[in-house]
Amino acid sequence: MVFNFLRCRMLWCALLAMILALIGWRLSSSDEPINPEPVWRYVKLTPVESRLILMARLQAQEQYPVNAPFESHISRVAVREGDPVKKGDVLLELSTVSQQIPFRDAQAQWLKARQELQRVQYWSDSTEVTSARRSLQSAEISARSATQKVKEAKPLFDAGIIPRMELEALREEEENRKLDLQAAQQTLAALMAQGGAQNLEMAELELRNAEQKLQELRDRQSKSIQYAMSDGYVIGVRNGSKEKMPFPQEGQQVSLGDPLLMLVGIARFNAQARVDESDVETLRPGMSATLSNDAYPDTQWTGKLRAISPLANYTEGQAGTTYDVSFDIDCCRKGEAVPRLGMSTMLKVTTFSNPAGMVLQPDEIMQDEQGRTTILYRRDLQSPPVRQNVEIVKSLPQGVVVKI
Repeated sequence: MVFNFLRCRMLWCALLAMILALIGWRLSSSDEPINPEPVWRYVKLTPVESRLILMARLQAQEQYPVNAPFESHISRVAVREGDPVKKGDVLLELSTVSQQIPFRDAQAQWLKARQELQRVQYWSDSTEVTSARRSLQSAEISARSATQKVKEAKPLFDAGIIPRMELEALREEEENRKLDLQAAQQTLAALMAQGGAQNLEMAELELRNAEQKLQELRDRQSKSIQYAMSDGYVIGVRNGSKEKMPFPQEGQQVSLGDPLLMLVGIARFNAQARVDESDVETLRPGMSATLSNDAYPDTQWTGKLRAISPLANYTEGQAGTTYDVSFDIDCCRKGEAVPRLGMSTMLKVTTFSNPAGMVLQPDEIMQDEQGRTTILYRRDLQSPPVRQNVEIVKSLPQGVVVKI
């Protein structure tokens, strides 16, 4: 009896479990949707920001290369690499011996050009022109005298007082004097042309060229002593392969344009970074940024995005590309920490900022039948809900910024 009772009880328990499982399956597979009550969330306008974090490297915005102004040798080096300098301090000096002969030649050419210009300017009063004028006056007098003699001899010949031979001789003399007058006129005209506008312009141009060449050599000699253009630090230069070149030494021979050293200012800095191609469209020139470095835990510098390179940095075998970006850094006011050249820094770019933004979750935004973006909105829990049209401003990791 006991065995049968226990067996019957176990059968009833199994049957009850199967019924409960069947009810659960029916409920879970039912096509009737369950419409829970909407959960209302209080939303207020709050400051909203989105930032892009980059690793950047600081460099001086003011960099002044010091190159050899002419071919010579270094006679004095007044600084060492890494020295701080003030504006106007002497950096180095070059010998001017090699420039003396070209400078004297240029002076001689300038003096000749000036003399030539003065000669052309006062050509009408020159000895040659004065002599030609005297010759012309003499030829005019002789021509008038010969013409007068012919006029006086003509009546005498008509009266039979003088023979024809004498009259013809006088007429021949008159023709010769006229030819002399014509030659004197041509000679004076040719001499006067030498002081004309064209020759005057040529003389002025030659003098201007001589002055320019002389000034260039004078400027070169004035650059034999190289001064610091700004406050900063003296550093060495690198060649095209980015290899550091030896610092200038006394007696070293240099050619025109050779790089000698570099002066970097400490008043203004910029930061160079690279941004991924997926983020470059979020950046615009003028965006604000903050910079920090572990070496200065209590200091934060501010800056603005100055430029985005239009050319991508592509490396063979690399999956994506990057773009160079440059930031102007506002730092180095009195009392502020001055960053080190080449220092790495964390740069945070503010890509979006709204002092009073409304941030919603994506599932709280809907589209109506006309394709308009709407939300279900009520002023308070006692007010009836209404459909409110909104404009999507920006999608951020923390939500979607909308404007009513």
